[in-house]
Order: sequence, then C-alpha cells, then structure tokens
Amino acid sequence: MSNRPAPLVLAALGTAAASLAWLAAMLLGADLPAWVGWAPSAASALLASAACWQTGSLVGSRRGRQFWRQAAVALGVAGAASVLLLVQNLAEVSTRPGPLVRGMYVTAVLASLVALVRLPRRRGVSRAERMRIIPEAMLIFASAVAVAWQLSLGDTGDWAGGGGWVAVGTILAMGVVATAAFITIALGDGAVVDQRALRALALGIAVGAILAASAPIMLTQGLRPIVAILPFVTVGYAAAAHRQRFGGVGAGRPRGVTAYLPFLATSVLLLLIAHRSGHGGLPLTITIVLLMAVAGHRQWSSSRSEAELRRRVESGVRDLRSARTQLAHQEGHDDLTGLANRQLFERRLDDIIDSGGDVGVVALIDIDDFKAVNDRLHHAVGDELLMVLAQRIVAAIRPGDVVARLGSDAFAVLLRDLSPDRALSAVSRVAERISQPARVTEHEVFVSVSVGVALGLGAGADAAELLRRSDVAMHTAKSSGKARIVVYEAEMDRRATHDAKLGADLRRALDRDEFFLVYQPVVRLPDGCPAGAEALVRWRHPERGVVPPVEFIPLAEQTGLIVPLGLWVLNEACRQAAQWLRDLRTTGPWKVSVNVSARQLSEPGFAVQVAEALAGWLLPADRLMIEVTETAIFDNETATATLRQISALGVALALDDFGTGHSSLSLLRTAPVDVLKVDKSFVDDLGGDNAESTIVTATLYIANGLRLSAVAEGVETPTQARRLYELGYQLAQGYHFAKPLPAEEMAALLAGAAPLPPPRRAAPAPDPLTTRSSPPPAW
Repeated sequence: MSNRPAPLVLAALGTAAASLAWLAAMLLGADLPAWVGWAPSAASALLASAACWQTGSLVGSRRGRQFWRQAAVALGVAGAASVLLLVQNLAEVSTRPGPLVRGMYVTAVLASLVALVRLPRRRGVSRAERMRIIPEAMLIFASAVAVAWQLSLGDTGDWAGGGGWVAVGTILAMGVVATAAFITIALGDGAVVDQRALRALALGIAVGAILAASAPIMLTQGLRPIVAILPFVTVGYAAAAHRQRFGGVGAGRPRGVTAYLPFLATSVLLLLIAHRSGHGGLPLTITIVLLMAVAGHRQWSSSRSEAELRRRVESGVRDLRSARTQLAHQEGHDDLTGLANRQLFERRLDDIIDSGGDVGVVALIDIDDFKAVNDRLHHAVGDELLMVLAQRIVAAIRPGDVVARLGSDAFAVLLRDLSPDRALSAVSRVAERISQPARVTEHEVFVSVSVGVALGLGAGADAAELLRRSDVAMHTAKSSGKARIVVYEAEMDRRATHDAKLGADLRRALDRDEFFLVYQPVVRLPDGCPAGAEALVRWRHPERGVVPPVEFIPLAEQTGLIVPLGLWVLNEACRQAAQWLRDLRTTGPWKVSVNVSARQLSEPGFAVQVAEALAGWLLPADRLMIEVTETAIFDNETATATLRQISALGVALALDDFGTGHSSLSLLRTAPVDVLKVDKSFVDDLGGDNAESTIVTATLYIANGLRLSAVAEGVETPTQARRLYELGYQLAQGYHFAKPLPAEEMAALLAGAAPLPPPRRAAPAPDPLTTRSSPPPAW
C-alpha cells in the first residue's frame, strides 16, 4: 500500500494551512476579509471529519472504529459551528458566536474528550512506568496552566472582570485537556489505535488547548480564538488519520517529544515576560532558559538511553517468547513432517474424551516394508517419501480431523463425528490415496499400508487404550498378509496375548535348543530318486509340543528374531550336510536348500555369514542352495547385491514361490538365480488343458530359455506328478513323494537305502522345447 496521503487528508491539511496563513497575516497587521480565514478553517474541520470517518471504516477492531467515528462526529460538529459563524459574518448579522454555536463547540470538545477517555489503556504497564508518567503528566498540567494564565489573565482583566472563577476554571480545564492528551499518548493501546497516530492527535489537541487560553490576546487584535484553535486541531486529526490508515496498528511506546513541550512553552513564556518587563532581567532569564535547556537535553539523552535499553529488553523478551513458542511447537510436533506427534495426539484425544465429545474413529496406518525402502534407496529418499505420504493423508481428511506421525513409518488419524460405515469408507480413501505410486526424486516408489481401526470407546477407556486397540488391529492386518484394513475386535486381544507369550517363549527357545530341522526331499522325475532336500525349521515347545511354522515364523519376522533364527538354520543345515557327506561318502549331485528371509538379506554381512558357515563345517559350496522369494529381492538393490556375493561363493540360488510375488522377467535377468520353484497354487489344480497347465508350461519354457532348473512344489497326487512329467518337468517336491523327514531318514534316502516310489505313468515322447541339453540341472 502506498504511503501517499489520501485526497481528503491532503485537502484538510491544505485548508488548515490556508487558515493559519490568514491568521499569521492578521497578527502581522494585514487587513484581510474575515471570511478568508473563516472559510478554510471550517472546510478543514469538515474535511478532517470525512477523513476520520473513512479511516474508521478501514480499521479492523471494533474499539478502533468507534474512536475514529466519534472523532469524525466531533470534527463535523465543530466544522458545522464554524460554517454558521461564517454565514453570520458574510451576512453581517453578528461576529460573536451565539448560544447555538457555543453549544456546538462545547459538544465537539466533549465528544473529543469522550473518545479519548474511552480508548483502552495498554496492558502490562509496569509500576515503574506509571511512576515515570505521573510527574511528567503533572509537569504538562502545570506548564499548560502557567502558559494559559499568562496569556489570558496575565495580560488582560477581561475574563476576571466577567467572573474570576469561570476564567480559572477555563484555564484549569485547558490544563486537564493537555494532560489527558499526554496520558493518552503514554498509555494508549497501540493494538487499537496506532501509537504514532495518537501522538499526532494529542499534539494537535495540546497546542489547541494552550491557544484557547490565549483568547484575550486574540480578542484584543479583533480575532476569534477558534480561528487559531481549529486549524491546529484539524491538522492533528488529519495527520493521525493518515498515520492510522497507512501505518496500521502497533504497540510502540511514546518517544518522549510531548513531555518536552512544557520546557519549550515555559522557556518562551519566560523570555516574553522578561522582554516586556525590561532588559534588566533578560540576562538572568536567558541563563535560566539555558539551564533548563541543558537539563532537558540531559533528560532527553537519558530518556533515549532508557528507550534503547527498553527496546533491547523487549527484543530479548520477544526472542525468548518466540523460542518458547517454537519449543512448545516442537514438543508436540514431528520434526520431519510437521504433523502432531504421539504426545500431542494423545492429549487431543484425552481432551475430546474428557469433554464428552464423540471420538469417532482412530486409524493407525503403518507403511508395509518401509525398511526395505530405506535399505534400497537410502534414508534421504525414505524421509522424502514420508513427507509425501504425510501430505497425502492431510489432503485426504477433513479440516477438523487430526493426523499425527507416531513412529518411523506409522501415522495415526482421528476421524470425528462419523458413523462406523462412513468412517471405514474414509479410512479406505486415505489408504487408497497413500498406496498410489509416489515419485520421489528420480525414483517411483510403490507402497502399501496396513491399517488398524478402533471404533469408539467403552467406559473408562482413554487415548492410550484407543491407540492400543488400533495398534492391535494394525498388527493383525500385517500378520494377515499386509495391505489391508482390519477393525479391532476383542478376540484380537486374546490372540495378541497369545502372540506376546509365544514371542517371549520364542526368544528363549534359541537359548534352550528347542528348534530342530526336518528335510523335505526334492526328487527327479519320473523315478523319484532324491536329488536334494529343503531344510525346514520346527519348534518343539516344552508345553505345547511341536509348534507349526505358520504360527512362529510370522512372529519371528515381526520381532526380528528371524535373523538369529535364520543364522541357526543355516549353520545347522551346513553341519548336517557335511555330516552326510562324511558318513555316506556319496558323490551324487544332491544339495541342501535353506530358506532366507528378506530381513536376513538386508542385514549387512550376510554373505560373509554364509561363507563362514561353509568354511566352519567344511561343506563344499556346491552342496548348498539358498532359497529366496520374489518379494524379498524385487526392486531391492541391497538384497540383489547380497545374492551376487553368495553366488560368487559357488552357492546355488533358487527363486521360491515363483509366480506369486512380483514376477518379472527383468528380475530373472538381474538376480543370479539358478532354480525356479513353481508355487504350489499352480500345481493344485493341474490337469488337462486348463489355465494352470498353461502357466506351469510357460514357466518351464522360461526356465529352459534362461538355462535354469525348474522345480514343481506341492505335488500331492500321482496325477499331478504324471502331468508334470508330461509337461517336461524333471524335478518335483511334495507330500506325494515324502513329508518332511528327520535327518536320519533323509540320510537313508540319499544313500539309496529307501528309494522313493516313482509315479506310475508312461514315458512321454521328448519335447524339444522342454529337453535340456547342457548344463545339467542345478540339483
């Protein structure tokens, strides 16, 4: 906004200047028509009134609007009274104001005083500041009264002759007005009316009040006092209106200029008195004035130093308050995303519960496999992804809802005042928005989320309980396959208690040697001779007996125990394979395969652990195979690099459950895979010319084309075994051939002591597409 004064303000200032110019000319002895001074004086008052009204319409606070509009009314009344005097002067009816005009001027003065008195005082005024203002206000009052007395009763007895008490009362009133103007400057609330606007206004009123007391001198010159008073007041109001419009509001403090007006006024008064009394006392008077000037200068310097110190203190206080506000914000918000943190989220939940409000729904959102994103693309990309997902969540909820980041990859959302059905729909929209591909730097990242939802609260529950329920539901979603939304049920607590106990037992099981391995044979088709074995871990619980892997393997993944457990399996399988080699003295190309999780592949030094296991048990590398899933290595550079290191050792690598994960031909090109293991789900419905036969055949074509071995998993019937052989498969695995066996029975199979019965079928004619020439199968 431009600082150039508004047209009304310029016009008011111009007409006031014209009136003051006429007054100065008359005092200097010029003979000018009276209306030349009256007309601009009246016009300046009316224009200043319009400027104040216009300023009032632009002020935001209600008290500010009231003040400026009351000031506009006061000026308007004074301007109207001046117009009446101008009309009387032009009509040569009378040059003295009548009762109506006098009443209008009194009303204008009272309206100005009411406007000033009603202004709110600045809060937080210290006792020291009040004590400083009191003597300055007394000095203003005394100086104003002295000047008014000298200019009126000191020079003429007209007022005293007309009633001494009236004259004294008038002079005292002038002092009160000047003092009120000063106090208004000192204690006015800068948040309502700009402090510098108040200074301009009070200065004009103070000068006008002092001039009002000089009425006798003006009357002796044939001038009306109002001609001198009104322009100064008008200039003060016009300047204040301009400052308010273009300076806004501010709680600045007075600069102390007004407090030095008494020094100036008293000094001028002393010099005038000395001049009129003769030159004898003039030197002494000048000396007194100089001493007052020196004292005033020292006080001015001290005041400036005090003001500078005050500004520094206030600046320090503002900085401290800003730091405190910032610390308070940081205490309740996440540094990375700017969202509320757990502490603030729980506090808001408790506030809603304590107030009896409808909590609605709390959804706990956890990003699936976020650690793999950090491992694959590094933490900087992971942090940027979190910020993108946080923005998506905020964009997907309503303004009144609450979202927080609770952990590294977990967010919480509070959806209020929604029915369960609408709340679940809203949660679904949020999950769908998050799961869209995210472009982070030069990477396109695909994420899914597991969401736990808690609906409402029972009696006595609090925020911590609501978050606990949503957390239980979220972990249920993860253990159920991830990328889903689960609503909390009481049964989940029983399962969670069971899992917690089982987890504690799982931690102790490694120390107590409660785990053991069994081996499921991998056989050749069609004769069913063992070509190797897959090592499978089992848990012999001291109370529950043998715990199924489907119960404890997911729990080991969640708790991170899969890493030490997987290392134990690797070492135990290598130990057993080395023992078979020593005991059986067989040269057959059998292998022992070990399943490795994505968590293990992401651990630094896993390839070194494989090398140490081989060396520690003196097992040749070509007797070991590592099995991984597609999901474990898909778009995971760390896992792929680890596999390359393992392959360099001479260890074979198998891609397990092929076709169920992120199946991609590029994955087969980048990962050093030797074997494809076709998932059981494609073998279950194998028969005839159905879709499963097509998928199984296509997988074999891919394996042959890339010179890989192919193993069909989950073979449970003779029909499946025959069909696989007809399609060209040479290796298979499943309950049809053998269940997982103890180490002793597996050793007997490898030694040929207990051959597996071959599937009964006629040998098919060889298919050139499925006949491997070289190299031989990795088994």
